[in-house]
Amino acid sequence: MEIESETEPKPKFKLKLIHVVFAIIGIIFIKALFFNEPSRTENQSQPVVETPPQPTTVNMREVLHTHYFDFVITDAYHVREVNTGNEYTDLPAERGAKYIVLEVAIKNTDRESRMLFSGSLWVNYNGVDYQYDKAETILADGWMMDMQTLNPLMTKAVHVVYKIPSEMEGLAYWVPGRATNGERIVFKINNKQR
Repeated sequence: MEIESETEPKPKFKLKLIHVVFAIIGIIFIKALFFNEPSRTENQSQPVVETPPQPTTVNMREVLHTHYFDFVITDAYHVREVNTGNEYTDLPAERGAKYIVLEVAIKNTDRESRMLFSGSLWVNYNGVDYQYDKAETILADGWMMDMQTLNPLMTKAVHVVYKIPSEMEGLAYWVPGRATNGERIVFKINNKQR
């Protein structure tokens, strides 16, 4: 005589249990797809329109307040070659190119150290905006290098240098690294050389 073990469930019970589990998962999936959407009639009566953030544009010698930093361009000029005071870090003159030098004061307004990035220089030349998103790397004190850190509430004066074609002049703006869309400082590039 065989005695059935009470601990082993019958195969039909296992099959029913699997069907119930898959049915529950299917119901949850269908509910998530179709019933968590807001109804179309609610959206039609009150359209949701997100307004983009207003651009913050300041002129040279004015403070640009960003999330982590305050930036001020104290001077902007162009040169044919960059003299750092060290012949090994100088940037030589190149045919058809000039260097835009921005003298910038940067203050960390956050509560912890933050990393600095040079950002992008935009030049409007003959009605077209050109972006220069790579600053020249100069390994000397007082010259901007990406990934430097600045402690809280400290201010640092640096030179940020971009190489552009020598014929370019006109309205330009600098978007500092870590600035959001529209945060920029406007200045004029002319053919006067320093």
